[in-house]
Amino acid sequence: MSASSIRGWTGHRWPCRGGGDMAAGWLTFASIMLRFLIAVSAAFLLVATTGMNRVSKALSQMGVPRVFANQLLFLYRYVFVIGEELLRSIRAYQMRAVNGRHALPPRFYGLLLSGVMSRSIARAMRVHAAMQARGYDGELHFVQQWRWRLSDTLFVVGWTGFAVLCRMIDLPVVLGHLLSGA
Repeated sequence: MSASSIRGWTGHRWPCRGGGDMAAGWLTFASIMLRFLIAVSAAFLLVATTGMNRVSKALSQMGVPRVFANQLLFLYRYVFVIGEELLRSIRAYQMRAVNGRHALPPRFYGLLLSGVMSRSIARAMRVHAAMQARGYDGELHFVQQWRWRLSDTLFVVGWTGFAVLCRMIDLPVVLGHLLSGA
């Protein structure tokens, strides 16, 4: 058994511009990374246009366990608070630095993270106590009730039809013929 078969090498290579060639693994890696970036961008776009409250409510209505939907909502709300606490701690260290060094020494990272985590846990306990004082019972109650409307049905049917149409015909070729007049 050769070393190339141990690593999963199958011998597939594709020619590239400039006279070189590329292994199949790199194309697979690029494809996976592109799909990851598209998925993350779509998630960010969904949250930016819809809002995290509505996304969390929709997730729980679609059957996602409420614990997961609530945790996702709280994570979104408090990740910015923890980030600000981290930046505040870094700024405090840099202001106290006597030797003029603004870079953090490696030994400081553990202390920084432990301090931020302990303050975050203390803040989480205070937030939880405040939520319980206001009647929090483990379930988030939203004021607005959403119901399925005709416009929602038309939206889903329209985009599903467009997706099916894109799978059935080669849309770039059709658009090219329409635009070029061929």
